[in-house]
Amino acid sequence: MQIIHRAISTHIVNKAGFTTKQAKTGAVTIIQRFGSALNLNIHFHMLFLEGAISENPWGGTTFTRIKAPSHSDMVELVHTISQRIARYLEKAGFVERDMENSFLNLPIDDEDSLLHLQGVHPD
Repeated sequence: MQIIHRAISTHIVNKAGFTTKQAKTGAVTIIQRFGSALNLNIHFHMLFLEGAISENPWGGTTFTRIKAPSHSDMVELVHTISQRIARYLEKAGFVERDMENSFLNLPIDDEDSLLHLQGVHPD
């Protein structure tokens, strides 16, 4: 979740014309554990401010609003997030990169091999 939050925050701050050291943005994340049929469906809802907050020369703060993301902005952001998550999973040893293909292979040794990714610790 931190990878996603950082990527979106950086995108918003940069679109506002700042660096992440000059300005920040805000977000609220809600973790939803069940779908509408009460089935297990863990997912996140993230709401971000539509701009960045920076300090102004008078000692206060200024909110700089950005335009809604275009389709190409969303494609670029999804690509950035997927690359960062893939890099993290590879570095953590959960997946191995297949150099002949652009996808990641997850070695499945037994039925408990995905539990670490789900945050479940087998007894």
